Amino acid sequence: MAHNYHFMVKYFHPSLPDAKLNFAEEYAQQTLENALQQAEEDLKHDMNTLLGRDGWEVNSHNLAIVGNIIIVSILLQRHSK
Repeated sequence: MAHNYHFMVKYFHPSLPDAKLNFAEEYAQQTLENALQQAEEDLKHDMNTLLGRDGWEVNSHNLAIVGNIIIVSILLQRHSK
């Protein structure tokens, strides 16, 4: 069965861009938590407005931290119509 795919990437910067994120510290943990909450809200918004809710599912996802940038990538799929 064929599928359609949509790939989303979200980039988040800490509010203090020169701060070094140390995830043992509360600030870094809160920054990560906020980024993940924003990614979830963006995903819901995009699925409702850009894609429609027509059977899209999360196929895979990834979280990466490069320097002070938090990158969330999500691969969506649905059965072709």
